Amino acid sequence: MKKLLLFLIIISMTFTVVVNAKMLAVGGSFGMGNLSNDQFSSDRGNFKYAGFVMVKTPILPLQIKAGVEYNNSNQEDTIIGIPYNSILSNLSYFASADFRYHIIMTPLTPYVGIGASFNSLKRTLKAVSGSATVTSDTTYKAEIGVNGHIGLSIEPAKTFAVFIEGNYGQIFTNDLSDFGNKNIADFGGKAGIIIYFF
Repeated sequence: MKKLLLFLIIISMTFTVVVNAKMLAVGGSFGMGNLSNDQFSSDRGNFKYAGFVMVKTPILPLQIKAGVEYNNSNQEDTIIGIPYNSILSNLSYFASADFRYHIIMTPLTPYVGIGASFNSLKRTLKAVSGSATVTSDTTYKAEIGVNGHIGLSIEPAKTFAVFIEGNYGQIFTNDLSDFGNKNIADFGGKAGIIIYFF
């Protein structure tokens, strides 16, 4: 009987810790990003969007995120006097581990993280001459990438948090002659929201 009681107490304490840690959450973000290398350089930052699921560990200051992100970068140039746009877009499936530090007596939690991704790259060339428009799409096989990021989470209520984050990463494209067989840099910043299930 004592063993059963002890077991129930341990289970209850574990459940309480997990609940208090707000273990499971979903989130989304919106920001500006840029994809570039020596062969491709964006003229300006472009919008990027992401959605993810997040799991926090109840004891260690660690949170695991997995999700999907889309961004594209636009380059304007001319060829034989004809203006054209070169758009490099990326659909990225990512996972990351963030180490967080909650500042006691405040709603602030700074964090730093590393991650890996599978990236589906697509390049679109669009040229316009008079009333004629020529478009060419090239889709590349999935490429592996790595990234690092740093951010700040603000929790105004127990049910949700908002955050800002900056990131820098590399997409490995060593077999892609279109990009000079060089990696593509992926950098930018974003803001988002996290909603806790419990």
